[in-house]
Amino acid sequence: MVIGITGTDGKSSTAILTAAALAASDHKVGLSSTVWYQVGDKRWLNTSHMTMPGRFALQRLLRQMVDAKCKYAVLEVSSEGLRQGRLLGVDIDVAVITNLTPEHIQSHGSFEKYRDAKKKLFTMTAAGKRKFIFGTPIQKVAIVNGDDPQAEYFLGCSVDERIVVTTKEHVLGTAPAHTQKRISNIVTEGSGSSFALDTSRFSVKLPGAYNVMNASQAIVAARAVGVPYEVARQGIATVTDIPGRFDVIQRDGKEVVIDYAVTPAAMKQLYTTIRQRGAKKIIAVFGAAGGGRDKWKRPELGAMAEQLTDHIILTTEDPFDEDPQLIADQILKGIVHQDKAEIILDRQAAIQHALEIAQPGDVIALTGMGSETSMNVAGGRQIPWSDKDVVGDLIK
Repeated sequence: MVIGITGTDGKSSTAILTAAALAASDHKVGLSSTVWYQVGDKRWLNTSHMTMPGRFALQRLLRQMVDAKCKYAVLEVSSEGLRQGRLLGVDIDVAVITNLTPEHIQSHGSFEKYRDAKKKLFTMTAAGKRKFIFGTPIQKVAIVNGDDPQAEYFLGCSVDERIVVTTKEHVLGTAPAHTQKRISNIVTEGSGSSFALDTSRFSVKLPGAYNVMNASQAIVAARAVGVPYEVARQGIATVTDIPGRFDVIQRDGKEVVIDYAVTPAAMKQLYTTIRQRGAKKIIAVFGAAGGGRDKWKRPELGAMAEQLTDHIILTTEDPFDEDPQLIADQILKGIVHQDKAEIILDRQAAIQHALEIAQPGDVIALTGMGSETSMNVAGGRQIPWSDKDVVGDLIK
């Protein structure tokens, strides 16, 4: 059975949590995500700088899953991958969307076209070949985040079951018939959260209230393919950290949080979570991932950082062939009080400076690269890079 997971933010975490929930059923699981690939017990980092493999690479990975006798495949799905037909020939059984905010607008042409590309996961699920296991038909299921303003748009496909996961007591307007899975009684702590889903209690050991929704959608996706809540609960509890997703390094009372956040919405969630965990000051270190892409959001990232952090260091991340100084200048335009910001284009020097000015109790939010092991620079080159390794070396 194949579960496809798309959305603007939270795809990787939801996919990894889903794979963990499925693996607790004692069946082998395959996973394709931005962070890592997995075939049964074998796991390796995704170093491609791509959320989805290309068509042939994805088919090769799926063949490895079949050969390893995996019962489930969890695929993190991007809008670019959908538009380029990378899922052709793959029959999806369960489609999940985590949320939708503006992203990849330059590539798609408009927010509406970006949204349409995401919806292809759901139309492909509805139109795909129905599978049978020992003569029993596998249901086609659509799962949406009911707290997201775009949720209703993804429920119009002809699937067997539509499931809305939400923290709210409501039924979506004129949406087709659907089942509502309610999240309630959320208790958030520094290292994770507990919550109720329907009448069952769960815990997720990842920081941030946003991971409650990620975990809930993972649990519901696992349930949709036959994994009971009590089994999914055990699987979710095994995920205690995800590389490059709120990855914490501590030393001498200072804390560095490494996170992949590259959208205004993701950065808002990250900064808010760091503040809620008791940071005295937040020092934001970031650029604008992907030179040549989504220039519209650069001043918005600056404005978001100014609003929610105490000091900003603008640096370089994946500039490709664009001038890193130009990228930083465009981010700076969104910052009203520019004495709160400085530009240090050398990323290692920027991190070192942040460590030097941070005081005990402060948190450095280092975003944009996450678990990447290389950086894309001019001339089509990739240079070795790891935020985690650099931070580790500097704080020794």
